[in-house]
Amino acid sequence: MEVYRSIDELPVAIFDRINKSGDLRLLVIGKKKYTTQQLEKCWEIIYDEFIQEFGISQQFITYLTKMRIAIGYYIKAYIEGDKPAINLARANVVEAEAIYKETNTTSNNNIYAIVSKYMGFRINPNEISTREFYNYLRLATNDNGKKD
Repeated sequence: MEVYRSIDELPVAIFDRINKSGDLRLLVIGKKKYTTQQLEKCWEIIYDEFIQEFGISQQFITYLTKMRIAIGYYIKAYIEGDKPAINLARANVVEAEAIYKETNTTSNNNIYAIVSKYMGFRINPNEISTREFYNYLRLATNDNGKKD
């Protein structure tokens, strides 16, 4: 294996960095060269696997909803000629971007620390797989931080 192909192999730190930066070169483990298309296909497989296992976050659903509403207003403004709708479209885009920014500014280090504290051992994000980490996170959040 010279490239990560699954959330079982991919360390969560790399998964998080790719989500923030979009740099798919982080998927490469060895020295072999991969085309952009090959890396995009690997990422698509990994991200689809992640969505199948853990779903889409509520914040991302809200972001997509705001963008869908904005597109509807843009259509009203530019295709139907309802010029005041452009302001509603822009307002929804601003709200969606604020949600996106809020989602991406949460410090991963804080999340790693919270999961480590809940689990009772130190999480090394460079070693723990994405699947394992998000299973721990799901356990911690479903339990609302309460441990017997």
